Amino acid sequence: LLKRFCLVPGYPNPSFSLDRVNDALELYNHLRVPRTTEMVQRGKLAGEQQQKRAENKKYNRVREEMIKREIFYNENSNHLFPGVKHDYKEAVLDLLTTYDRKVTEQEQQRLEEARTHQLVSVPEEE
Repeated sequence: LLKRFCLVPGYPNPSFSLDRVNDALELYNHLRVPRTTEMVQRGKLAGEQQQKRAENKKYNRVREEMIKREIFYNENSNHLFPGVKHDYKEAVLDLLTTYDRKVTEQEQQRLEEARTHQLVSVPEEE
């Protein structure tokens, strides 16, 4: 995102400008907020399960066996999968594609409005 919004092309040395850093940060929040919310919810669930395990020995034994099997088969714990499998580069590219599409649609809408305004406007009398 910083490369897209803050890198000013130049030969032989491009420069870095903070003029559009707020645009980059705003888009970054579109990635960060849902992802961190999901991870917090998963952490909360893990904490609730840990509390149940502490309170109930039978539940603890069953859950411990389930966790061992989960890690054996998946080589990781399911509540960690979103973090392990997440591809930031792909997410950023998808976000920029959506951003570009919206910007293009807004530009087309402005051009259409300008054309409509020109067609409707009454010429001034001489």
